[in-house]
Amino acid sequence: MGNLEKFSDIVLTLIAACGPRGELGLQGQLPWHQPADLAFFKKVTRGGVVICGSRTFASLPGLLPGRRHIVVSRGSVVVPEGVACVLSWEQLRQQLHNWGATEAFLIGGAELYRHWGPMAQRCWITHFNTPCSADCFFPLELLQGRPILECEQHEAQGSNWARSHVLYGPLLQ
Repeated sequence: MGNLEKFSDIVLTLIAACGPRGELGLQGQLPWHQPADLAFFKKVTRGGVVICGSRTFASLPGLLPGRRHIVVSRGSVVVPEGVACVLSWEQLRQQLHNWGATEAFLIGGAELYRHWGPMAQRCWITHFNTPCSADCFFPLELLQGRPILECEQHEAQGSNWARSHVLYGPLLQ
């Protein structure tokens, strides 16, 4: 996906939820319905720019309120008005600058995490303690060498599984 140079003026944050083995998706959807985690995602990303691959974009219930959207694709993708589509890191950088963005969130999928995740200055990861069926996995190796800046533990309650919201910092050199 081209020559990647980290942003100096935009905070790039990867955000994901995964099971203990990195479970991320099943048949193009989240393999769980966890209202508390969806509320956490909304709180963290609201007001920012969300960046996702075309399959992740197609899996969304619609445009996420209070956020701008960028879809990354190698080919042509039909997107609604107001949604940007980029083919490269440089186009992403240009679009973020055009919008005057100060923070952007990589929201998936797995391929985008693998390619552009190393460029993230921060990673918000919801770690679920409950294993589940999945056919798509988060690349857990992206978290190696990143310091933990924050960690909130949450016990299981109602339909919400036990989980940890962990903020990882930038890769240590």
